[in-house]
Amino acid sequence: MVRTTSASAQASGFVVEVGDAPFLVTAAEVVGKGTQRLLVTFERANRMLEVARLGVVGAGRAVVCRVTSANFISPLDIPAPDKLPVASQPVFSLGYLRGIRGLGGASSVPFVLAGTVAAVAGEDQPTFYLDGSFNPGMVGGPVLSSAAGDEPPRLAGVILGRQPIETKGAAGVLSPGGDRDPAVDTTVTAVLGMRAVVDLVKAAVRSERHPPSPSSPKALP
Repeated sequence: MVRTTSASAQASGFVVEVGDAPFLVTAAEVVGKGTQRLLVTFERANRMLEVARLGVVGAGRAVVCRVTSANFISPLDIPAPDKLPVASQPVFSLGYLRGIRGLGGASSVPFVLAGTVAAVAGEDQPTFYLDGSFNPGMVGGPVLSSAAGDEPPRLAGVILGRQPIETKGAAGVLSPGGDRDPAVDTTVTAVLGMRAVVDLVKAAVRSERHPPSPSSPKALP
């Protein structure tokens, strides 16, 4: 769990291990295409982390980078990345809050906010939505699903940010007053399942191991 900082943005992030190699997941706004060194805060200490940008996921809201520093941060485990939490399951969001005064020394440690899975998008879109507290600084941070018994919480996804839901004009919906087509606006937090991150990393590794062969020169007329 880290706080990522660049000249233009600040967000949350975390380091995971895929195929015995460490990768940083954070908000896309922090890591530009040419970024090679990133300031991260881990356990109240700042350090520069050398990274190589692999690509974006979650409709471009999250970014995955290979960690190339020799002394990198201990990664989190990804058990069963294909398995998403189910609706009504309790979860925990971790992140560094932004723009809140009066926190004192607590502003340098990640906050843990409780929430509940409101809905799951489906197999073709590994995204689920949370009903609970949220702060913009938490984008890019991890979501942990609760576990049974003495098992530790499991890494379930990366926070993409607030997702507005509009039901204005829904046909056949009645308000308490009897009027049809009420304007009911609400907001949930979108979370991308870890499968999308793992798929991006595996595709990049395959491309590095088996680069495309150069096209054969065309014969001159």
